[in-house]
Formats: sequence, structure tokens, C-alpha cells
Amino acid sequence: MSEAATLEDQHATLGHNSGDEFQRRFEELNERKDQLVIVGDKWITAEDRKEITDDEMATKLDTFIKQCKALEKSAEQTRKEEKEPHLAASRTVDAKYKGLQDPVAKIIKALSPRLTAYLNRKEKERQEAERKAREEAQRKAREIEEARLKAMQSETPTASESAISKMEEEAASAAQEAEAIAAQKTQLHGDFGSAKGLRSTWSAEITDYDAALTHFKHHEKVKEAVLAIANGLARSPASRGIPVPGVKFNETKSY
Repeated sequence: MSEAATLEDQHATLGHNSGDEFQRRFEELNERKDQLVIVGDKWITAEDRKEITDDEMATKLDTFIKQCKALEKSAEQTRKEEKEPHLAASRTVDAKYKGLQDPVAKIIKALSPRLTAYLNRKEKERQEAERKAREEAQRKAREIEEARLKAMQSETPTASESAISKMEEEAASAAQEAEAIAAQKTQLHGDFGSAKGLRSTWSAEITDYDAALTHFKHHEKVKEAVLAIANGLARSPASRGIPVPGVKFNETKSY
């Protein structure tokens, strides 16, 4: 058998482990895990092991921790190998449907702004019509007040009241028209049933960065961001030698 064929066979074995093989490896790891847990519980709870007192005890604990790390590493490797075929299958399905979705997504992205522009124009027209209708209703209301003042000085109050009554009807009708325009929604009623209109989205614009930062300085996400930046500096030998106001770099040693 050639070297190339041998490598190919090895790759096939690694990439196509059966479910039974993974289950066997899992059970072996699980059995080993149970053994380590028993020993680990003794290390954790035993009074005479709560503090390392000599090199012999330290060496034993070091060996045990290495055994735990070895199992942890082996379990992680096995997990990745068992999961990979499923991830590959998932990627295949994603790619298959991406070929369906991407072309129409590009069409939607290219054409939607045209409808947005049209609906915005219609909304401006509606707002203008509403403004004019309200102004007309307000004008009629002022005319009624003026007519009432004149009626108080008129020698024919009955005729004046009749005219005012008619004006009130017209004013009420104008007010109703304004409210009706205000209640209208700028929408398109297409062939697929549901109406489609403008959708509001809100976003923030920072006009004064310092003022905004002062306002948000107690926010947890701001604190997390500042700590992340500071920790980045702490890990850099060149950066942690530069003083930073309000920050102290601490060194912690661990096994």
C-alpha cells in the first residue's frame, strides 16, 4: 500500500467514525470521569488535603490535575469529531438554501427603497392635506365666534342664530374631515392580501460624545467595555507601563 493511500485511509477513518465508535469512546471517557470525580472529591473535602504542605503532596496533586486536563482535552476533541459531520450537513443545507434566498434578497434590497420613497411622498401629501383641513376647521371656528359677537349686536338675532347654526354644521364637518385624514394610514394594498405601509425604526445619533458618556458612565455595558480595554492594556507589557487615570494593573499568579 502506498503512503498516499495510507494517509487517505487514515483521513477517512478520522472523518467517518461511526456512531458506535463515538459511543464507545464516550463510555470510556465517562468511566474515566467517574474515577476522577471520586478522587477529586477526596482532594476537595479531605481535611488533611485542604492545604499543600510539602513537595510530595504538591506533585501528587499536580499529577491528578494533569489527568483531569487530559480527560477534558480528550472529551473536547471527541466532541468536535462527533459533531463535525452534523455541522458539515448543516453547512450543506445552508448553502443549498442560500442559493435560493440571496438572489431575491438582492432584488428586495434594490427595489424596496423605491417604494419607501413613494410612500414617504404620499405621507407628506397626507400630512399637508391634514394641515390644510385643520386650518380650515380652525378658520370656520373663528368665523363662528365672530358671528356670535355680531349677533349680540344685531337687530335680527333669530336670523343670526340660523346663520350661526349653519356655520357650526360646516365647522363640525371640517373638523371631522381633518380627523379622518389624520386617521388615514399611508399604505399599499397589494395582490397578496395584507396592506403594507411605512415602518418606523428608531436609532440614536451622538451629538455630544462627552455628555453622552457622562450620562451612561454607570451603565453596566459601559463598565464592561472600559474593563475590557483596561485588561487589554494590562496584558501588553508595553502598555501597562503607561499610567492610566483611575486604573491599576495587578499581577496575579496561578498554577
